[in-house]
Amino acid sequence: MKPERIIYVDGSGWSNNKNCAIAIICESATLKNKKKKYVEVFYEPMRIEEIEYVAIIRGLENCGNERIIFSDNKNVVREINGLKKVKPKNLKLYKQVKNILKERNKVSIKWISREENLAGKYLEQRLITLKKNSIMVSTPPHLRYLKKKAWKKRNYGRR
Repeated sequence: MKPERIIYVDGSGWSNNKNCAIAIICESATLKNKKKKYVEVFYEPMRIEEIEYVAIIRGLENCGNERIIFSDNKNVVREINGLKKVKPKNLKLYKQVKNILKERNKVSIKWISREENLAGKYLEQRLITLKKNSIMVSTPPHLRYLKKKAWKKRNYGRR
């Protein structure tokens, strides 16, 4: 018997993890071919474990009555399931996840390989598109991404 709802989560970082993104896919067994896809980009430095924890938290917040959450980060899954000691750096995010899990019964977090993670594939496609159509700049701070055409029109002194 397939669970009511499955969530796939993944996180990724680039430019030495100064920028990162998460992807969440909520899949419902009752509504075939109905998937809610969600991508969020952050412009702040985060470690890989932090990115994955944020993806799990956002997945729990944005999807309905989920039953299983799949992540491809084995360390984070083992920390949440109590199979590995939680690193002090991850403690704050770990407590947030545990508090949300206490409120919701019968939710399990399981490891899935990178090849099987639908959120990882979706995030990879989105990041390729994002990087093709834009240039990452450090200034001005309110314009993190500029379209290539806009970049040529507004020469900020960098290439």
